[in-house]
Amino acid sequence: MTEAQKKKRKFRASSIWKNKKEKEKVRAKNLDEITLKPLRRGWQLHHNCLDEKEYENMAKSFLCCNNMTHKFIHWLYTYYKTDKQILYRIKKEMEQMTLENEMTLENEMTEEIKQKYNEWLEENGGKEGVLYQTFSDDELEHIFRSAYVKNNKR
Repeated sequence: MTEAQKKKRKFRASSIWKNKKEKEKVRAKNLDEITLKPLRRGWQLHHNCLDEKEYENMAKSFLCCNNMTHKFIHWLYTYYKTDKQILYRIKKEMEQMTLENEMTLENEMTEEIKQKYNEWLEENGGKEGVLYQTFSDDELEHIFRSAYVKNNKR
């Protein structure tokens, strides 16, 4: 273990750090500030400033996050600092994964689900309603499938 690591470990054991961590947890309402899921055992208080000399500066900004989120932030930062477009490519991949997985749902749409979809359309004005005036058939089906999946995964 390097001297810098020893110094960090000692600081994180101090009451100053523990109090700061608890205050940040309250500020974040006990949520991972990236995923918005409850903080779990072993959660991290992420320093936004990575300068070793500033490690003990409590005036810097912090982020409460679960361990995996913390690792992901540091992993992503190694690429993001030289390639801002990485976020675009990740978003594009997430959209593609969502689309392909929803396509699977579409292929598995049972008669019961199709019936519910048609009822939902009728409840919202049918072919003359505001939904049809606002969205395409594909968009409407996507909205319904997304809501259906979300409501049935609980």
